[in-house]
Amino acid sequence: MTQDELKSSLKAIADKQWATNQQAILLSAVGLELAKDYRTLLDGKSLKVFIKETGEDNGYRLVEHPTQAAKVALAPLDAKFEFVATAAEELPKKSVAFRHRENRALALLEILATLPEEDIAQISIPVSVFVKLHK
Repeated sequence: MTQDELKSSLKAIADKQWATNQQAILLSAVGLELAKDYRTLLDGKSLKVFIKETGEDNGYRLVEHPTQAAKVALAPLDAKFEFVATAAEELPKKSVAFRHRENRALALLEILATLPEEDIAQISIPVSVFVKLHK
């Protein structure tokens, strides 16, 4: 298999999946469709990078999910397909406490900021506590 044959195969795979299901094909499935020796043709690049670099000139394109890095697909160049993030996926995956693990004082303040105003009005934390958390 040559690089030109690989490009033709990628286009054929994308077109076949689109014609059959009106869906892009996940990159993990593309590798199974290709011959096992395709990796030697990539010049050390990943299949994802190869598709990005060659797709526009060969009739296919890479489609990446906006929030899930591992969700990558191959689609025909003219196909109207994009992954859509759901509302749940758009929320941060980790709490503020994890983002500020190195600064527990900031993490505590951010957590307290999420409380209702009436609860915040009843909280009294000595400055010494913040100093200890900051150390």
